[in-house]
Amino acid sequence: MSTHCNTDLAVVGAGPAGLALAAEALELGASVTLVDPAPDRPFEPTWCAFAADLPPDVPVLQRWSGAEIRLDARTTVDPREYVQVDGHALQARLTERAAGARWVRAEARSRVDGGVQLADGSVVRAASVVDCSGAARVLGGGSAPSAFQTAYGLEIETAGHPWSPDRAVWMDLTDLQDPPSFLYVLPRNGTRVFVEETALAARPPIPLAALEIRLAQRLVRMGIEIQHVHAVERCRIPLDMPIPTGLAFGAAAGMVHPATGYLLSRVLAGARPFAQALSNGTARAEMARLSGGPARTLHLHGLDVLVGCDGAALSAFFERFFAMPAASREAFLSPQPQALATVLAMGRMFLGASLPLKRRLAAPFFSSRAPQPELACPHS
Repeated sequence: MSTHCNTDLAVVGAGPAGLALAAEALELGASVTLVDPAPDRPFEPTWCAFAADLPPDVPVLQRWSGAEIRLDARTTVDPREYVQVDGHALQARLTERAAGARWVRAEARSRVDGGVQLADGSVVRAASVVDCSGAARVLGGGSAPSAFQTAYGLEIETAGHPWSPDRAVWMDLTDLQDPPSFLYVLPRNGTRVFVEETALAARPPIPLAALEIRLAQRLVRMGIEIQHVHAVERCRIPLDMPIPTGLAFGAAAGMVHPATGYLLSRVLAGARPFAQALSNGTARAEMARLSGGPARTLHLHGLDVLVGCDGAALSAFFERFFAMPAASREAFLSPQPQALATVLAMGRMFLGASLPLKRRLAAPFFSSRAPQPELACPHS
C-alpha cells in the first residue's frame, strides 16, 4: 500500500465546502491535501440568497431589489436585496486561494488510521480528514437522510413573461397540487427568465420527472411559450442529513438549513471558524454549531410539519408565516440561527395560528425523532 504524503489536513471534495475549508486552513498555516477525482468540474447550481446572509465579497451574477411571495389571497414582498452568486467566479476565487494545497485527483473510499484510503488502495496520510463530498458523503459515517427538497428548473427565452426583472419570485404558492410544489422565478430581463418547480420538503422526495411535467403544465396555463432552453437544472437536496460520526463540513456535515434548503451562506461563513477549530482541537463542537446548534432540533421539527402538509395545509402555513413580523420570519430562516430567537419566532407562529394549524404545528413535538449520533474523535 503506497502513501501519497503526510499532511495536516486531508479535505475530500473540491466543491465550495472543500475549497473554502482548504483555503482557510492554508491561510492559518496548515498543510493541506485536497482529494477529488475531478477537482476542476465547474460549479453549476443556481445559488441564490438574501444579500445580507452572504459575506460581502461574494461575487454576484445578478441582483433583485426584493423577493415576492405569492399567496392565494395576496402577494407580499421581502424588501431585502436578493442575489444570485456567480458560481464560476466563486470557483475561480476559491481555487486560487486553495492553490497552495497538494491536489490529488483520485476517488476517496474510506477513513483509515491516520488518513484516507483512495480507490487504488493508496493512502493520503493526514492528522485530520474532513469529508466535504456533499450529500454523497463518500466517507460514510452516518445514517441516510429521509426528507428532501427537489426542484426542476429551466433557463428559458420567451416572447415575453409576466414577471418584473426588478424582483425575484421566491415562492409562488398559488395553484398548488398534491403533494405540493411551488414556482420559483428569477427574471433576467423582459424575455429571459429562470423558472423552477420546487417541492419544498417531502418524505420520500417528489420525483424530478413529476416536477418537470408540472413545470411544463404550469407554463402552458400561464400562456408562456418557450422559444429556447438555455439550461436545465435538477436539484435533490437532503434536508435532514444526520450529523456524521466522522469529521465533515458542508452538506456532508448536515449543514443544509432544514427549513430552506440553503447551504452556501453557511459554508462561506463557517469555513474560517471550522479551520480554526481543527487547529485547536474543538472541531466536533464547531461542526455541531455550524449545523445549526440547538436551533437545529427546532428546524427539524419545522421540517416535520412541512412534510406532512398537503396543498391546502401548506397554503395555510405560509399565510400565517408571512403574516408575522419580518424580524420573526428572518430569525427562523437565518443561516446563523439563534435558539432563543427561533423559539420566539415559532411561538409567535403558533399563537396566531388557527386551531387546525395549531394542531399541525404541535404534532411533531409529540412524535419521536431518532436522536443524532454522537460525534467521533476529530482524527477518526
